[in-house]
Amino acid sequence: MVTFEVTNDAKLPAGEYLFRLMDVGLDTEPSQFGNGKPRMKWIFRVESVLELDDENEDDRGLVGTDVWQWTTNSMRANSTQYAWIVGMMGKKSIEKGQKVDSQTLVDQVYKVTWGDKHYTIQQTGESGTKTTILTIKPHRNRNRDDEREPVAAGNRHQSVERSDDEDF
Repeated sequence: MVTFEVTNDAKLPAGEYLFRLMDVGLDTEPSQFGNGKPRMKWIFRVESVLELDDENEDDRGLVGTDVWQWTTNSMRANSTQYAWIVGMMGKKSIEKGQKVDSQTLVDQVYKVTWGDKHYTIQQTGESGTKTTILTIKPHRNRNRDDEREPVAAGNRHQSVERSDDEDF
């Protein structure tokens, strides 16, 4: 038997949130940009609404919403994926050659600034504004002893399509 659940399709308003990373992995669906490059699919869940930019916005129903984001599968210093991982780890940079196990990032809670960001797609010149993660950093919850901190290896739905390696 398959069970289907109706989810909240409302746009997540700009503001500060606590997101839990539920999963990250190689996406098997083609990008709307049709460039054929591999990309990563990130699934976050809204754990808490800290502050909304527009005080007239209603935050009811936002907790528990799944937020889907895509990045290219690049770890170049100017890629969105690199910026997110560095932010999730609470660092300023990651050394060349260092490997990060994605499972150390999953099931962790992060403080996220969510809002509008201008983008330009290099291949087509198309530009616009998307609502996305602007900043991300670890959330330190002192009341929960079982939270693991993300470490480097060896040392209901809101989807936003990402363009190739936008500056973070």
